[in-house]
Amino acid sequence: MAEQAEIDKIKKKIDKNEHSLQTKIKKLQSIWEDTGLDPKDQSYLIEKTMRFEMAQTEIGSVFSLFGEIIEEYKKLCKELEKLEE
Repeated sequence: MAEQAEIDKIKKKIDKNEHSLQTKIKKLQSIWEDTGLDPKDQSYLIEKTMRFEMAQTEIGSVFSLFGEIIEEYKKLCKELEKLEE
């Protein structure tokens, strides 16, 4: 039964991380929404640079979380293999 509790714990963490991942991806997509600024406006380049920096940070966070999810799936597979034995 302890193994089943561990499996449930891992599944909950995976679900939580997957939800967080979806939220981060939506946030990343919203960063690139059109600002309505004229490309000839002086603030356009500043705005795009700021958005690029925000996106770069968010992409790093997304890949990190994706890596965590993969590791949790590996743990889940190991626990399920133990359960089968």
